[in-house]
Amino acid sequence: FWWWERVDVPGGPAAPAVWLVAGPAVRVLFGHALRRFARWVEANAESPAPRR
Repeated sequence: FWWWERVDVPGGPAAPAVWLVAGPAVRVLFGHALRRFARWVEANAESPAPRR
């Protein structure tokens, strides 16, 4: 059934295949960014930057 006509997903008929690949990739990249941010916060915990 043509679910992309009822669900607002950018990309049209090709969207399911694109999101099937892009979804996990986005989650991996987002998780990597979160880990880097957490490490940066830990590194700056001893010498906190002045708040503005």
